[in-house]
Amino acid sequence: MVKVRCFMNKPNGKLESIFRKMMPRLGQKYEIEVETISKPKAEYLTDEYFELDLPGAPAVMVGDEIVVEGSDVAEDN
Repeated sequence: MVKVRCFMNKPNGKLESIFRKMMPRLGQKYEIEVETISKPKAEYLTDEYFELDLPGAPAVMVGDEIVVEGSDVAEDN
């Protein structure tokens, strides 16, 4: 099973609610575990968070690989 982690800035309103509904369905269809991490932007910028060696939001990790990081997505897309 592959673990997919999605990192989002909070609050992200409509986009976050759509994402949270969509991702679990992908986990049902494919053998993936989906984890959604949503924090205020400031929490991604702390020294403690940098020590975890995780990406800042928005980002997606598949396994231990960061596949995308730092692209903003407009809510109307």
